[in-house]
Amino acid sequence: MRPPRSEAQPSGVPQGPPAVCVLMCTWERPAHLALALAGYLRQTGGVDFELIVADDGSGPETAAVVRRFAERAPFPVQHVWHAREGHRRTTILNLAVTRTCAEQVLYTDGDCVPAADLVSVHRREREPATLLIGGYVRVPQAIGDAADEDWVRRGEYERLLGPRQRVSLWRRHAKNLWQIRTRRRRRPHNLGLNMSLARADLLRVNGYDENYRGWGNEDGDLRERLKRVGVWPKSIWTKAVVFHLDHPVEPTRKDRARNLAYSRRRDIPVVAARGITKLEGG
Repeated sequence: MRPPRSEAQPSGVPQGPPAVCVLMCTWERPAHLALALAGYLRQTGGVDFELIVADDGSGPETAAVVRRFAERAPFPVQHVWHAREGHRRTTILNLAVTRTCAEQVLYTDGDCVPAADLVSVHRREREPATLLIGGYVRVPQAIGDAADEDWVRRGEYERLLGPRQRVSLWRRHAKNLWQIRTRRRRRPHNLGLNMSLARADLLRVNGYDENYRGWGNEDGDLRERLKRVGVWPKSIWTKAVVFHLDHPVEPTRKDRARNLAYSRRRDIPVVAARGITKLEGG
């Protein structure tokens, strides 16, 4: 049975389309999702944003987490779901984009707890025709498994951003800057757990290419097609940070090999044939 769609429109939310849509992809990690959602109750830049949980076929426990969160969130929350047919992250993200009118789409994952200023940094750093690429800090599995929402509300996870982690963030940021300056092909590396762009720019390339199934290369494909219409990456790796809750990863070698081969094919179209809009013959 399909989990119910959860929505909320609390009082006090600014009228009209929100400035930012936080688009959070998830599948069957409800405990992590609850922690990630709780982080958006700590945002310091106001509540002129909405949050959409893009659910790649989870069961009712995930729907319940979203529903409980929507009841207390001071901003609109939606739960967009489709039936599980393998890993279809690109498809559910494209579907979720059709449910928002926000000017800016901020992609993240349901196992990533945001720093308290994540949304405000993405809003502040936004420029025309720009793909903002943020960074992440790993949360060891033992810490994440023992965490609860009070741990998030107190902001204790942000203490994991110590000197060693800051150096790592700055090194990646410097690498990104060089690759952007030299217009390096297939670089800089961008991650769907922390990146944003104008919704209008996303529509120009028809969103994610849904021929990417399973893990690997779909974010890079989107980046390269955006470059071809003049939307260039901008690194905010040290400014906009999420805290990724480590967990066991499914074997993905077959998916990655298939997606890598697909990403290296000739004559890649700028506009995805199977994207937000399913084009004739796609």
